Amino acid sequence: MPQQTTKLSRRKALKTLTALTGVAALTSLPGQWAKPIIETGLLPAHAQSSLRYAVRAYMSIGGYAISVIDVDTQTELTTILTFGTPTTPVVGSDMMSVFVAGSGADAVMVIDATTNTKLNDIAVNNSPRALAVSSDGTRVYTANSTSDNVSVIDTVTSTKLTDIAVGTWPQGIAVSPDGTRVYVACAMTSGNPGAVSVIDTATNTKLTDITVGGLNPQGVAVSPDGTRVYVACAMTPGVVSVIDAATNTKLTDITVGAWPVGVAVTPDGTQVFVANANEKTVSVIDTATNTKIADITLSGYPYGNIGNFIGMVGPIPA
Repeated sequence: MPQQTTKLSRRKALKTLTALTGVAALTSLPGQWAKPIIETGLLPAHAQSSLRYAVRAYMSIGGYAISVIDVDTQTELTTILTFGTPTTPVVGSDMMSVFVAGSGADAVMVIDATTNTKLNDIAVNNSPRALAVSSDGTRVYTANSTSDNVSVIDTVTSTKLTDIAVGTWPQGIAVSPDGTRVYVACAMTSGNPGAVSVIDTATNTKLTDITVGGLNPQGVAVSPDGTRVYVACAMTPGVVSVIDAATNTKLTDITVGAWPVGVAVTPDGTQVFVANANEKTVSVIDTATNTKIADITLSGYPYGNIGNFIGMVGPIPA
């Protein structure tokens, strides 16, 4: 009897290859992958080609460009010129796109992560300060700082579906891995300075507000397993608050660099990267101990990075 095969999506294929090869953060993929499916079974000969997937961090610098960082080597690879005060670079679930909010242009720019080139712009609401992409890639949520709401965008049609009222001056935003919750960092919610609004994506309504450990919360990110939410609070002394997603309560605060504005979690959940706006640095947190373990020097001040700016991208040349 002929051997039976199973067709997998690219995301599931990546997981299959990872399991077969034992490689987690950097995985070789078929160089002749012409369609987003492969046949499971023995790895083909061209699986060890020069094309690979890699973990990248995207940082907005200087109000004019995006810095591309190799997470494995912790070095800056290149910069991409942008538009309208770029903020919140976020890697899409397809691992080939990076979305960048342009607060000065009221638009979202889409970048090809495999070539580091701009693809197109999507018009959104006033002053999009931050954005987040759902795990299935069908929705983009933008935190609109001057209108105190969150816009929901259909990525297939590139149109806005609705607006959701949140707290005052929403800054950062993140979606849970299962897509059921959206977390929005606001300057004030329910009368409390420094809090996070929690949105139910099934009903597109706000459920509750969570008070964090510092003033002016900006960046927010969720761990890959959905159990922890990390919030960068910019005001002195500059901390990252850790929230228990099951109970919607703050667990602890971690001191980082000067004026932390952005926070992102590595794909394996072991580290958190924090963009320090008043320093040319990114702080690295160990999630097992909730302590800062390193600082990465950048070529510019990373003041516009509020989204989950770390993600696996590819395929790219080795």
